[in-house]
Amino acid sequence: MHKLNQYMRPAVIFDPNNKDHRAYFGEFVKTSSWKNCPVQFYISDDSTDLIYFIQKSMIAYYLEQEFVAKKPRIVQKSALKSTVKLKKMA
Repeated sequence: MHKLNQYMRPAVIFDPNNKDHRAYFGEFVKTSSWKNCPVQFYISDDSTDLIYFIQKSMIAYYLEQEFVAKKPRIVQKSALKSTVKLKKMA
């Protein structure tokens, strides 16, 4: 083992579900530097750029939170019938 390896930051795949990873990326966006990041991110798909990979992961994460994770609103049948009756009466 090379001496420099013991001083390297641990390498991990960016996980948008991990609150710390999102915070590290947020700090990078503010400072344009990874100097305060305690880990080194690497790419796990066919992307060629780390920033592009992280942005793509973050977009997928927030789209999941916004649209897929929300349950559809259930309309009660009794409420639906009463509005139909009101429309017929008018």
